[in-house]
Parts: sequence; structure tokens; C-alpha cells
Amino acid sequence: PFQCHDLPGLSHGVLSAVIGKGGSTITALEKRFGCVLEPSRDSASLRVWAAAASMEAVAAGVAAFLDTAKRKMAAETEEVPVAGSTRVILGAGATTQALLRDNEFR
Repeated sequence: PFQCHDLPGLSHGVLSAVIGKGGSTITALEKRFGCVLEPSRDSASLRVWAAAASMEAVAAGVAAFLDTAKRKMAAETEEVPVAGSTRVILGAGATTQALLRDNEFR
């Protein structure tokens, strides 16, 4: 018998990381863990379907993948020009991490 486990509270970015380009990541995760993954952008959640006997291990593996994706996204930054040669370094949630002027680099 199959059982489901819901992982709520996921951002669109994390769900996109689960799906991957052309669905490649979700397919690889399903093969790796022997489960079916059902992402929902509407409810910002991921539903995991697996055999009851292996659900605990599968849910832990998928949760570990999600944690890695969240950490990676939190560490990513983007440099955005704002006025002339002034640029702002934006992090997760569009938080300002640095303000660079003229020949300043990071």
C-alpha cells in the first residue's frame, strides 16, 4: 500500500528546483527514492507518495534535498545596476547585501 507525506511551506524557487529544467530533476528524484512527487505551486507544498514500508526513508531523503536547495538559494546573490555605475547586491528575498559604487567589486 502507498502512503503520502506532505511537505508544506515551500517557496516557488524551491519547487522549481524540485521540478528542474524540463522535469529532469523531479524524474531523477523519483527514480532515486522510488517514489512519486507531486509539487503544488498553489498550496506551496510537495506531496510524496511511496510504499508505506519505505516512507520514512524516502521523506527524509526528499527533505534533505529540499534543505540543500534552500541553502543554495539563500547563498545566491545577484548584482543589479541601480543608477549610473552604482550597483546593489541582492540576496534571498531581495535583501540588500551590499552597495557598490564606481570601481568597487565583490
